[in-house]
Amino acid sequence: MLFGMLSLAVIVMRESRIAYYQPGFKSPLYPWVHIAGMIIPGWLIVEMGWMAILFTAGLLAVGVAWFMFYARHRVDRGGAILHVFERLGRRVWRGLDDELRTIMAEKGLAEEDPLEELVAHADIIDLDDDEVRFEDAVHLATLALARKDIGIDPDAMAERIIEQARQGMIPHTHHAMLPHLLDEQITESRLVLLRAAQGIATPYVDEELYAMLLLIGPDHEPTQHLRILAHLGNRIEDSDFMDLLLSSRTEIQLKEALLREERIYHLWIRESAQSGHLVGLPIREAGFPSGALVALVQRANGALLIPEANTRLKEGDRLTLIGNPDALTDITHRYGTAYLPATQPG
Repeated sequence: MLFGMLSLAVIVMRESRIAYYQPGFKSPLYPWVHIAGMIIPGWLIVEMGWMAILFTAGLLAVGVAWFMFYARHRVDRGGAILHVFERLGRRVWRGLDDELRTIMAEKGLAEEDPLEELVAHADIIDLDDDEVRFEDAVHLATLALARKDIGIDPDAMAERIIEQARQGMIPHTHHAMLPHLLDEQITESRLVLLRAAQGIATPYVDEELYAMLLLIGPDHEPTQHLRILAHLGNRIEDSDFMDLLLSSRTEIQLKEALLREERIYHLWIRESAQSGHLVGLPIREAGFPSGALVALVQRANGALLIPEANTRLKEGDRLTLIGNPDALTDITHRYGTAYLPATQPG
């Protein structure tokens, strides 16, 4: 009986067409294998005789009675079947999307996920004045994206996000909110980090907000979008995240707050050190591993540069590299233990 229900569940999940439902294995010959998986167990129960039939019927009767008289008024009914109803003009259950996000968070990022590039090129909006309204914060974030000429209407995108907030569909925790969208007109993922030191006023959540991370992505990459979203959500939930974010003084420190320590490396360019051979070289010839990205260059005079492939490295430069742990381990073997951001070697 359970096997038959599982076969039915596969059909329901497939027909729900949930973007976030991306199983690691898909059974072949759908739906015929699953239809057979529902019919054959019923036939087997019948073949087992009257005792098996009565026992199965008794289980069903007890289950239905328990649900009708006890559980029905104590649970929030929902599931993938409501996504099937959505296709027929009825409602959808967002709780299943949340469960799938949790599964993605446990799986972690894939090697091809462009988290480092996404953070390195993220737009930063830092508001130090009065408290800002949530609607105004959203419009500021979508305008920042529109300036990148990624083919979006900032006002239409802002309205979609605000409507999601009204419906309680935007994740939020530890004083940060994480709105996100998939759109067919978007060609690559983009991220905006907005920090409001005096808070973000909104009636849609029951906690004080000081940060908003807006993530958008192409609708043909829903699983990659979800993995990145899950990583950002996990980072927000870290106990040190908001303290790091509110204490950050520079753009790179704000971006570093989005990454865990094992994904950040600071390299000082010194002729007298192991990095001396990099002086005068453009970044493209520095030979850093492919899994690492130079996110920022700080000159000896304190000037900050957004690096390009042709940016030449100079004596006294401090490079901030972000990347996957394996790439940064390789760099550590070449140049030694990374220095802390506020520390300069003597």
